[in-house]
Amino acid sequence: MVITLFRENPFTLNRKLSILHLEGEGRKCQRVEIYFRTSLLRRNYEESARARRAWGPEVGQRYVTRINELRRIANFHSVYNIRSIRLHPLTGDMAGKLSIYLTGAWRLIVTKGDTEESLIVEEVSNHYGD
Repeated sequence: MVITLFRENPFTLNRKLSILHLEGEGRKCQRVEIYFRTSLLRRNYEESARARRAWGPEVGQRYVTRINELRRIANFHSVYNIRSIRLHPLTGDMAGKLSIYLTGAWRLIVTKGDTEESLIVEEVSNHYGD
């Protein structure tokens, strides 16, 4: 598996995690590109201990697991096929964003990127604001 991290223009998204290809059976397979809105979200993914400190052990581990699940999909529409994440669109002031179940009241908020092969991790939030 080849993973590339690089800096982008500071006026665009902070960091990009690009899944270039998976090696297997002698062929290359295009995968979704995951963008993180902030460097903190990216670091919490890369260093799971940071995620557990930030949100607690259960939420932190589930955050890393969900990002790994998203990395395995081929395009944005494939997210709807993963029933366990309970993906649903948000309304009101968060219209245009999607919510992915983490645990209890905790949700991972994502948006569709510019292409069908991209996804933006926006935030981790407590559904009820506790």
